[in-house]
Amino acid sequence: MGCATSKPRVAVAPAPKLPPKPENDKAAEYICRPCALDAEFQKSLTPADAIALLKEGVRRSTSGNFRAAPKRSRLLDDASKGQWPYAAVLSCIDSRAPVEQIFDAGIGDLFVARVAGNTATPDLIASLEYATKYAGSKAIVVLGHTKCGAIKGAWAGLKDGHLTDLLARIQPAVDATKAKLGEQASEANIDACVAANVHETLSKLRSASKILTDLESAKKIALLGAVYDVSTGQVTFLDDAAGVHVGTTPPQSTVQSGSRSRPQSPPS
Repeated sequence: MGCATSKPRVAVAPAPKLPPKPENDKAAEYICRPCALDAEFQKSLTPADAIALLKEGVRRSTSGNFRAAPKRSRLLDDASKGQWPYAAVLSCIDSRAPVEQIFDAGIGDLFVARVAGNTATPDLIASLEYATKYAGSKAIVVLGHTKCGAIKGAWAGLKDGHLTDLLARIQPAVDATKAKLGEQASEANIDACVAANVHETLSKLRSASKILTDLESAKKIALLGAVYDVSTGQVTFLDDAAGVHVGTTPPQSTVQSGSRSRPQSPPS
């Protein structure tokens, strides 16, 4: 009697992971959009909605469950007709902090202004004024990042070429951090200075731009700070705009994988 022939096993592919369920209706609508953002969607957003879109984007990127973006050809076609970004991000130029990837954003979603040390230069302030007052964005995020080379340079007192003037804008954060934590250029002290510099930049935006302060006072935009961790991909939101709280994510919190959040005091 011959041996029974066993049937070959058929490998079953695991079901694809779906992005975490958004806590905000507009974030849910954004995920399902088959096209680029338009004027109607942008106009429908509140500053709190814009912050929620950013935080939901971080949750998707840290969990690896990116949204199914519209076809590139469709996005490019839409972009040729205009742009209606929901937020603007002022970030460092560091190659390890790719803003659109951090927030799982696509063509036409964000204004991104970048300069070493995410400082508020006159030209960048003007750019953010345009992004909000004239182009309709509902939030501005100042995004610092851990292990920042510009912060390290300012901490060390580097003076060289045009870097001298740029790093001078970071010096108030360096001085404040050294006064509180000491002179040692430890990783913890540098990262604390990163957060202090984000707060300095936010203060500069508010003190130097009547346009931005008027928009914020009228609750037409929100300004907030955040720090991106280049080692983990997580984003710590240092402060939410006054009175603007998004979902269950409290101010001074780290947005992590999925929909979880862990309260964390910002470095100072």
